[in-house]
Amino acid sequence: MLDVSSSQRRAAQTLGFCATLVGIALGRFAYPPLIPVMIDAGWLTPAEAAHAGAANLVGYCLGAVLALVAPRLQQRPLVVSALMLTVLSFLACALPLGVDWISAWRFVAGITGAWLMVRGVSTALTAVGPAQRARVSGVTFTGIGLGTLLTACVATALPWIGPSTAWLAMAVMAAVPAWVGLLAWRRLRGAPAPEDAKAQPARALGWWMLAPVFIVLAYAVEAIGIVPHGVFWVDFLVRERGMSLGFAALQWWVVGVGSLLGPTVIVRIAGRVGIGRMLLLCYAVTAVAVGVPTLTSHPLLFTLSSLTIGALVPGAVSMTSAALAEIAGAAAHARWWASATLAFAVGQASGAAGMARWYGQTELYAPLFVAGAAAAGVALVLGVVGLWSRRRFA
Repeated sequence: MLDVSSSQRRAAQTLGFCATLVGIALGRFAYPPLIPVMIDAGWLTPAEAAHAGAANLVGYCLGAVLALVAPRLQQRPLVVSALMLTVLSFLACALPLGVDWISAWRFVAGITGAWLMVRGVSTALTAVGPAQRARVSGVTFTGIGLGTLLTACVATALPWIGPSTAWLAMAVMAAVPAWVGLLAWRRLRGAPAPEDAKAQPARALGWWMLAPVFIVLAYAVEAIGIVPHGVFWVDFLVRERGMSLGFAALQWWVVGVGSLLGPTVIVRIAGRVGIGRMLLLCYAVTAVAVGVPTLTSHPLLFTLSSLTIGALVPGAVSMTSAALAEIAGAAAHARWWASATLAFAVGQASGAAGMARWYGQTELYAPLFVAGAAAAGVALVLGVVGLWSRRRFA
């Protein structure tokens, strides 16, 4: 028989895992593989498909703002609504009713994805004590990895199942963890909150705020650093490194495996070296993993780069979330994490837009990877300043 603390920790891990799986891996990232088949089926033109993708990003930014300003008492109902609406958005997109219809539901999925990323993760972390938060954070963000692999499975079957069946498959894959997440939320609803997560008077404005501000800035710049792998990786391998299309497509599976295993491994290391040092190590290794492909044409090194980036992206997310809880306290975590989520979305969107324009002028991907490595290096510097500020002004 599990004691109360173990049962509560497992429920928190389950809720966090389901929130990132439903809201981020499926709600946000499952759309791009479906674009070609929807265009081929005549559902959307390329421009309309891009419009629907942009609607999701705009919704994500708006959702982060809403999560930031929403009263804390609405935290858990927000999670419930987000889980159900995300599943509904997949069912709605299975109907070929035009660009306005699909864009509207992708916009909804963007909002709910931000809600789950902010409030779902915060609910999970603040349900356990400080000693357990790194562990819960690690399990929480493995949901992104599992969702990446599930998306890869659907993408592989797309030529045979068509867009409607693909959207329905996504709905089923989202409905199962959504239901499990709701059960976990119900178990947490009556559970006692840790002392540091209970209502506390707000800390006065002061120099201590430099630490979380710099951590948020580092997180935003890191978002720019991972754009080359997230947007240009497959085409870079094929057209600038001479790899086959099959090898390049396989790299998405490698990224998914890294995303699934990475957070757990990184949390174990963090247990030895500390959350702050592990966060800095994530940024440093990201800079290397993004930059190395510009210096080599060896398939093994490309695969290691895919695996490393797959592991470090959710790993850095989990460490950032845990670091903000450690610095600002559990009671203030939701608002700082909402700020970080919004900053990440803005950084990623501006980075992608800037790099796409840059590529349009040069038609070379290698400089974009160099820029991504440099951005990760800047994130490392900002992280160092943030952790120094914490020691100096705590």
